[in-house]
Amino acid sequence: MNISISADPRYGVIGRAANQFRLGMGIIGDDILVFLYRYDELAPADAAPVPIAKIKDALKAGSTAQWMAWKLARQQLIETSKAGLTLTDKGKSAGRGLIRSHRLWETYLCDVMGCCEADVHRHAHHFEHVTDPRLQQALMDVTGNPDQDPHHREIP
Repeated sequence: MNISISADPRYGVIGRAANQFRLGMGIIGDDILVFLYRYDELAPADAAPVPIAKIKDALKAGSTAQWMAWKLARQQLIETSKAGLTLTDKGKSAGRGLIRSHRLWETYLCDVMGCCEADVHRHAHHFEHVTDPRLQQALMDVTGNPDQDPHHREIP
């Protein structure tokens, strides 16, 4: 058996590790946006910003969440203050898209695939990060343009 280790940026070990790192960081960024979007859904209009410590605890991401919050702020998706984090309009739009993908996937897995007994939330959480608007539309078409997911939450 011949095992070769390549450093090729596209196919090698280093390239794959770098891609995995970027993917993981992107998912943590998405999870921060989703966390803040869900907070906005449930909290009163005058609710205080979310402290970064709460986000770190919820995502179990530690300093990675702190770094991604800084990056999201640079991308103008969130605003930071001493009190915590809030979504910008651009961040609300991005969070809404992720929540939309998540809830459409839950609906698809439950209504079309018949997997309601399975952990549809966990599976939808994986798919939400790689769903683009065209796939969202396909999910809408296949599921009959639902207003709510299987948990009776609004699909934005």
